[in-house]
Amino acid sequence: MIEAIFFDQDNTIVNTKAVSPRAYRQAIDYLAEKMEVKNDFLWRKWRKVVRENRRSLDPKIRSLYYLLSLVCKNKKWVKEAVLGIEKMLKEKLELNPGAREFFQIPREKIKYILTTEDFPHFMKIKITKFRLKKYFDLIVGNREVGGGMKPNVAYYEKGWKKFKLNPANCIYIGDKYEKDCEIGAKRGGITVVFGKKDKRANYQIKNFLELSKIIEKIDT
Repeated sequence: MIEAIFFDQDNTIVNTKAVSPRAYRQAIDYLAEKMEVKNDFLWRKWRKVVRENRRSLDPKIRSLYYLLSLVCKNKKWVKEAVLGIEKMLKEKLELNPGAREFFQIPREKIKYILTTEDFPHFMKIKITKFRLKKYFDLIVGNREVGGGMKPNVAYYEKGWKKFKLNPANCIYIGDKYEKDCEIGAKRGGITVVFGKKDKRANYQIKNFLELSKIIEKIDT
């Protein structure tokens, strides 16, 4: 019996990767104009900064504002660039295939828990835009675990303890096995990787309606 499903947010429920490259490029182009440097030069510098810091588990170092401040020292311009990114996210973000339909199917016996290392202001944009809050019994964000980044067992412990769950009776779904699924797998849970093939997971799906079939299969 499935007691709960732990969902990752970005590139699992929300198709962030379809918009974020354009949003980042827009921000860099804006800063390049302000700094009076070539766009491609600043873009290469930005890409290097991201590569050098992408594995950090320090949320401050991973924050967009901090990373942009490494290529532009003017705080006002960086803030304006971030606001431009937020505007594009509000306008262009979409849910991944089947997500809206999946969450409209009532499943009162299964707890839905959202886990995201997203920063509060970006998380709020996505949750508000798609009215996700009403679908979840618990939302565990970066702030709720003291700023820690994934993989981090604290994201899951919040749900396990609050609802007295058996971790082995839960589904863990995300776009990255190491960050979103492995912790649950080590406790006997069922793992689902969204959007790509990964043989380590129990299931791989490209549409959330496939998750409905998995639930039916397990609970019958």
